[in-house]
Formats: sequence, C-alpha cells, structure tokens
Amino acid sequence: MRSREAHRHEGRSGVTQCLPVCWKPQAIALHSSSLKAFDSYTVTWWPHLDLKPANIVIGAKNKLWIIDFNVSVRVPLLESRIRGYQGTKGWVAPEVEQNPDAGYEPIRADLWSTGQVMRHLAEHQPANRSEMIFLADQLQNSE
Repeated sequence: MRSREAHRHEGRSGVTQCLPVCWKPQAIALHSSSLKAFDSYTVTWWPHLDLKPANIVIGAKNKLWIIDFNVSVRVPLLESRIRGYQGTKGWVAPEVEQNPDAGYEPIRADLWSTGQVMRHLAEHQPANRSEMIFLADQLQNSE
C-alpha cells in the first residue's frame, strides 16, 4: 500500500519528489504547458498503459515526469492496435475496461487516462479547475 505522504527521490533523471496518490493542492501548480510531459512519450510511440497520479512525479523546477513503464509497449504506428488488459482499474480507458481482447489503440487509451488524471488534479486545484476540466474533456473525447 502506498503512503499518502510524498516520497523523496534523487537520481539521474532529476526527479526530486514523488507525488502521493492523493495530491495536495500546494504540491503542484499545473498549467496547460505541463502537458508537454504527457506529450513527450507519445512521439516515441511507447504508450505507458498505466497512467495514474502515482506514476507521475514532480522533478526540478516542477517539471512532470512519468515513471513506471513496466506495462508499456512499443507500437510501430500511432494508430496501432493491441489486445489485452493493461493498467489500473479506474484509470484506463472505457474500451480497455469493457473489452480488452477486442483490441484498442494504446495511444488513444493513454490520452483518455491523461484526461482522467487531469480530472483528479482538478479536484485538488480549485484555482485551475475549469481549465483542467476543459483539457480533460478534450483528451477524453478526442476522435
């Protein structure tokens, strides 16, 4: 079981603080530019498949880092499809939850999960709530 307190890390990646499962409002000031952290993994076509608050850490200068790529897969194309359930219940896209053996696009599934993380953040960031809900809606309703 994960602690609700933040854990300190220092390593080659420059990660200095791990986010707790329940983020505190003062822990991060999230702006739309922070989505660059989410964007950086999609261009290499390594969908994470387990995006959730516990797998996002704050590094130097409040830069977000995605960690724990244990279930990630490499796909040759952005539109590639995979089969099988990956991720944590409640944080995965509906198509993965409902019928993972039918196949799904892992990049799209990660975008949906990113929206779910944004919704979680919005609950703890009242000052940025409307902007984060807007971004979450865009991520979760992209075609």
